[in-house]
Amino acid sequence: MSAYRNFEEASRDILSLLHKRMGFGLWMVTRAESDNWIVLHAKDEKYNVKKGDVFHWSDSFCSRMVKGLGPKVAPKSKEVNIYTNSPIAQQVDIDAYIGMPLILSNGDLFGTLCAIDDVPHSDALIKEEELINILSKLLVTVIEKDLEKENISRREEQIKIIANSDHMTGLLNRGGWDKFISLEEERSNRYGSPCAVAIFDLDNLKETNDTHGHDVGDKLIIKTSKLLDELFRENDVVARIGGDEFAVLIIESDFETSREIMARVKEKIKDENIHISIGWSQYDPRKDYKSMIKAADEEMYAEKKIRRKIKS
Repeated sequence: MSAYRNFEEASRDILSLLHKRMGFGLWMVTRAESDNWIVLHAKDEKYNVKKGDVFHWSDSFCSRMVKGLGPKVAPKSKEVNIYTNSPIAQQVDIDAYIGMPLILSNGDLFGTLCAIDDVPHSDALIKEEELINILSKLLVTVIEKDLEKENISRREEQIKIIANSDHMTGLLNRGGWDKFISLEEERSNRYGSPCAVAIFDLDNLKETNDTHGHDVGDKLIIKTSKLLDELFRENDVVARIGGDEFAVLIIESDFETSREIMARVKEKIKDENIHISIGWSQYDPRKDYKSMIKAADEEMYAEKKIRRKIKS
């Protein structure tokens, strides 16, 4: 037998095996990210759930299971109060439940391997918990190898795309940014990876050029580019996407992490006395990267509008 080439192959075979052995109307491999519960792979016969669907994590049985509030295997889940009282039980007919957390080697929760059915099952199902646990650990092994390969690929892509760099700052230019964004969106779709985007627009570049000359304006651009490159993490991608506009993709970052990063960045920029309008947005897996970038752009322009009013 050959080894699994990737997470997708392993998920497909594990879901097929578990369905064949135990039945159940829906089997899933999911990603839990903030309050997003993202379906990465599914074998569905009853619930019309498909890959890419996003539900509220806090509504789910799994959110309670990972806290140890309910059993991992519940052949008759309607007899378990913590499950019957959850929001999803009011929306979907669930009579049996299986859930196993997918815990990464660093202790973080990636998501779950889980199943639901609209009929109760025999208590003999409880004996299958050991098998499900072993298969969940196998999935985690494959997930971590895939994620590490993706990190290597990301670095290689950045090296290749560096040819699309801005001659003044050395950052990615608009073309390089667009290419990298497209590649990173594919990763988010495969693994439910969280990220955020930040947009920066210098407030007074034209005024600086007109008053002090383009050499001074160029120095301001270079100063801003170096500062942004220093303030964000090594894996984050910083680009100059216009004359006075910069963009940053904050990679593998949940909402709280992104918010902390942006608060620190804003404070440092303020300390450097650089007048710049800033907007940022967290990726919503129900939408696409285009929507995320648009939201950040709109927040940036809203801040710029306020700054202009204050100045006038």
